[in-house]
Order: sequence, then C-alpha cells, then structure tokens
Amino acid sequence: MSPAAASEAPRQVTFQVSAAEVEFGQSVTFSGQVSAPTSAPPGCVAGANVVIRAMGPTDIHPPPPPTKWSEVGRTTTAADGTFTFTYSPRSNASYAAHLAAEDPAGCDEAVSKSLSVSVRVKVELTVRDRTLFRGDRASFTARVQPYCTGFERKVTLERLRSGEYVPVADGESTETEPCVVKFEQRIRRTTTFRALGAANCHIVCTHEAGTSRSIKVVARKR
Repeated sequence: MSPAAASEAPRQVTFQVSAAEVEFGQSVTFSGQVSAPTSAPPGCVAGANVVIRAMGPTDIHPPPPPTKWSEVGRTTTAADGTFTFTYSPRSNASYAAHLAAEDPAGCDEAVSKSLSVSVRVKVELTVRDRTLFRGDRASFTARVQPYCTGFERKVTLERLRSGEYVPVADGESTETEPCVVKFEQRIRRTTTFRALGAANCHIVCTHEAGTSRSIKVVARKR
C-alpha cells in the first residue's frame, strides 16, 4: 500500500479490557471498535481481522522474550467495527489490538493503546477437621496454581485477629503439580484462617500475590 493510500484511509482502533486483574484460571474479555473515514475502501471497518498481541510472560511455548509482542488470538469485526475476544491469561502481560495494513487491500495498519492485565496466584485452602477440641491441632493444606516452574513458592497461613489477618506460619511449596504446602496449628479458640500465596517474582514478576477463601475452625470444650 502506498503512503498516499494510507493517508487517505487512516484507521483507528479503541481497546478495552473487562478486568485489569484476575485470579489464575479466570478469563477477561477484550473489546474495541475499528473506525475509518467514509473515503476508506470497503472492508476497512466491517469484517476486518483483529490480532490480539501480548508482551510479557504468556502461555506461548516457548515463551517470547519479555520485549517482544506475540499473537495470542484473532477475531473479526462486526458490521459496525466492534469486536470482542475472550482469553484466559496465565501470567502478567500487556495486550494490544493490531490491524494489518494488507487486510483488506487499501486499508492502513492500526495499533491500539496497550493494556496491562495482572494475574494473581490461585490459592485453595482446606482443613481436615473444621471442629476440634481446644488444644487439638488442625491440619491445613494449601494448593497454589499455576504449577511451580523451577523455583519454590512461599505460602503463608494467616488468622483473623481484631479484624485483620496476621501471619502465623510460613511454608514453601516444592516442585509438584499442583504446588502443595501443609500446616498444623494448635486450636485454642474458634479462629478464621486463610492462606496467602506470595507474588511470583523471578527476574520479572509473572504473578501477583493471591489469597484463599477463609475457613473457620471451631474450638469445642472437652
């Protein structure tokens, strides 16, 4: 396409995301709209191919360098130029919508602004017995996703005290699938617990910290 043709039909693309942060395993929906002057060739708005690209850690295998954009999916615009694309991000990354210059002939290239999406580690906490006698020990198991990849992941067991969660024990998961950490705590009174999975930072931060749902352990008199 000649520079003259491009200047006559400059396209623009807006870009939004349904959530700036999600838990591992959840999905986000990217949406936007392509626009062009009335002088643009047919097909520059309706039926245009939109490529969603990511920069940073993604589920592409092998992963791209942290400064390179890589395609994660494609979609097509509706008659009014709108588009949507649903995706489950596996790690922190920035995203942008790209329109190729040759699609269709006579339409110029367009790139949206970039958006960042953060992914929290998913933490699931279970306890063997929710009701115990005072002085007995509660056995907790914390499972963290995504799976460990070459390094340990710190997990903290927390309890609710005076309206705030405070740490009571730390553990590190090993390279198993999924990452599992076990805790034991003596129960002297009815207490609410949760597990905190630390942010996953190794050269770059691929995941943000995440917390499990809370669990109440009831302490009974003997």
